Amino acid sequence: AVVSTQSGHYGRVYGHNMIPLISLATHEKPDCNPSLIDNILINSTECLINAGVFTSGVSHHLPIFCFLDCSVSQSPEKSNNMPKYDYCESNMNNFLYDIEAWANPCDHGVFSEEKFDVYVESFKEKIETHFKINETDMNKTSRRNAF
Repeated sequence: AVVSTQSGHYGRVYGHNMIPLISLATHEKPDCNPSLIDNILINSTECLINAGVFTSGVSHHLPIFCFLDCSVSQSPEKSNNMPKYDYCESNMNNFLYDIEAWANPCDHGVFSEEKFDVYVESFKEKIETHFKINETDMNKTSRRNAF
């Protein structure tokens, strides 16, 4: 019965052109085998930048993430709009390195459900720190798209 339930689930997911982005265990309960029960489903990987699992959990469920490029093509008269975030590989690597170092329980204690709001705010701050483009840099020609 478990196998048919699993195949039915995957049949529905893939039947609607959905792709699971997470393939690692996301649930780690003491004295139990880790399992993949939290996921992000997407119907196109065209805008996918990165997805994954943070290894420092807030509860039995490990936090999962997905970065998408949601930019909309602009008409020529609106071409002066500049991006607010830069998800280039070096920024992504610095972000992931910082998150790994920051998530070390030796530095702040183990995250718990009671500390979830603190975790979320810290995570948002890290995104702003590593990806937000400084407005003064927006005028530099290196940030402009020549096309």
